[in-house]
Amino acid sequence: MITLDKLGKFGEYRELMDKVLNWTVKNMQSKNGYFYYQRNKYFSSKISYIRWAQAWMFYALSTYLKNETNEQD
Repeated sequence: MITLDKLGKFGEYRELMDKVLNWTVKNMQSKNGYFYYQRNKYFSSKISYIRWAQAWMFYALSTYLKNETNEQD
C-alpha cells in the first residue's frame, strides 16, 4: 500500500490492496488487536514488535484510509 501510494498507483491496484488488507487482518491480527510479526508453514511469531509489525501496519492502514478518503471527496 505504501509503495503503491508513493507511485501514485493506488486506484489502479485497489482490488489487489483490498484482498491483501482483508487477508492480513484475518490471518495476521490477534484477537487483542495487535499484528503478528511473521507467519509461515512451520511457525508464527506472535510477539507484538512495536517497530516491525505494529508501526508498519499502522502506516499501511493509515495510508489506505487516507487514499480511501481522498477518493470519496
